[in-house]
Amino acid sequence: MDDSRLESIRVLYAQTKHHYKVLIAGAVVSLLGWIALTVGLQRLPLTWLLSGLGCTLLVAMFLAFHDVRVKRDQFGKQLEPQLEMFDNDPACYQEGDNDGQGHFQTRKVIVRNIGGTSITGLRVSLVNIRPDDERLTQIMPLPLQPQHVPVAAANYGLALAPGESIPIGVFGVNTKTADFLLYHVVAGARNLIRGLEDDSYLVDIQAIGNNIQPVTRVARIGRGVDARPTLVLLP
Repeated sequence: MDDSRLESIRVLYAQTKHHYKVLIAGAVVSLLGWIALTVGLQRLPLTWLLSGLGCTLLVAMFLAFHDVRVKRDQFGKQLEPQLEMFDNDPACYQEGDNDGQGHFQTRKVIVRNIGGTSITGLRVSLVNIRPDDERLTQIMPLPLQPQHVPVAAANYGLALAPGESIPIGVFGVNTKTADFLLYHVVAGARNLIRGLEDDSYLVDIQAIGNNIQPVTRVARIGRGVDARPTLVLLP
């Protein structure tokens, strides 16, 4: 990155020159010609011409500054840490068998750092559920289970480099219970909600970190074809 004053002058000059050419070739020349014809002058006074050129230069410099500022803001935005959630990645669905659940099917969201700097202290939680027959909102937020972190504490904090993603377990079904199993990591808190064929819930999933604003997405969870668990992030 070149932070010298000469480089700033070079960029400003290039942008000013571009806008100046456009302006001087168009509106300003036309305006001065129209004024001359209106007042019946055969030749424009030198002071008029110099004033017009000076005004054109000032406008061109303003437009050049505007261009550079917009590019700076866009570049700065790209460097900021930013989180997004996805529900359409192959890793969002998992099934298998184990002794505790029998045959299980799991639904996850993918949390991805789409910014230009690393995120630390990342935690993803359920912060609301509707309907709330089990009164879970009274004990929320309920941090959710990150993949590949089998013994996550409720106060866990993850790190995501730019472009890095992590699957977060939200809920699932299995052959040992007819209920939905919420994949939170709060010891002693209820993790089962009714999961009959027509049952569905709206859940708020929130991601927070040390150096980012919280990001919250609403998802609809339920059962689909063949009693398969479904999770759709809403716009």
